[in-house]
Amino acid sequence: MANAKQLEKSSLSDLSKVSARLGSNPFFVQAAGGNTSIKEKDTLWIKASGKHLSDASQTNVFVPVDLAQVHRDIGAGADSYRSLYTNGLRPSIETTLHALIPHRVVLHTHPVSVIAQSLIPGSRNHLSALLKGVSWAWIPYQRPGQPLTRAIDEVLKTTASCDVLVLANHGLVVGGDTCETAEALHHEICARLDIKPRPLATADRDYLNRARAAIPHSRLPDNRVTHSLATDAWSLKLAQCNPPYPDHVVFCGTRPLVIRDLDSFAEEAERFERVWGYKASYALFPSRGVVLLESASRSTDAMLQAQAEVFLRVSPDSNVSLLTDGQCSELMNWEAEKYRKSLESVSA
Repeated sequence: MANAKQLEKSSLSDLSKVSARLGSNPFFVQAAGGNTSIKEKDTLWIKASGKHLSDASQTNVFVPVDLAQVHRDIGAGADSYRSLYTNGLRPSIETTLHALIPHRVVLHTHPVSVIAQSLIPGSRNHLSALLKGVSWAWIPYQRPGQPLTRAIDEVLKTTASCDVLVLANHGLVVGGDTCETAEALHHEICARLDIKPRPLATADRDYLNRARAAIPHSRLPDNRVTHSLATDAWSLKLAQCNPPYPDHVVFCGTRPLVIRDLDSFAEEAERFERVWGYKASYALFPSRGVVLLESASRSTDAMLQAQAEVFLRVSPDSNVSLLTDGQCSELMNWEAEKYRKSLESVSA
């Protein structure tokens, strides 16, 4: 009979495989976003902050935390990432969320179609029809960490059974007894909530190559869909507003640098830094495309691709729920997110 350590190792192996599959799909997870966990007796194994789920099969991305301690932190209103460290790694900033949910396996992702569905005010009723027969709950936007955990706690207190959480302006959480059942449920929900994107407009590659040559240390995005942030009229309009979900704020900032005349780039870039207090990591050239700037990390590229995919799934001229100035500022100045971003800048 297998002993406890062998069972734990097998469970972590299963979680690593599921995590790598989810993390390698940019329609589900982008860069260091998302997190997964498994509960083994008194221990919660959860992805470490700043680690990439896509790397879970090649390297250890999980840390063990004392489940009872996390529940004490929840009761005290403290974020567990502040006090629980293992081998220099911080547990995910959403450790309390994973501990609170009763399922043994919890998968939290950022599927682009689920996010797009959640951005439309009043979409809760629409989702009820799409998710008929599923035990699910809608969670209004709250900052990740304790605020989101408290919001989920309030919902779970009034819900007899809940296997799926749709987080407004954020993503998806599913729970299951095994990695296999949780992954199957995740894919079922994503299939039910899938939205087909609008067709892509063609980027002006010649112009973008000239821009890249003229702007030191710049480069073009890895995926052509990112250019739709500048070539799709509705996406361009949305891209110039506050971001709709947290990870874009953390890795891309609150606004794009918009350049209509390449000759004015230096002047506009300086003005942007004066106004917003940080250097722009990317520039939108309306009707032309997108250029990544010197400060762009690999997460910047991934998050812009995700934003493009989300916006292509939001109907033109819809009433869209975006983060407020206060919510953006809270994320930009949160120490936990600064830490996560600092890890990305080192590994980029």
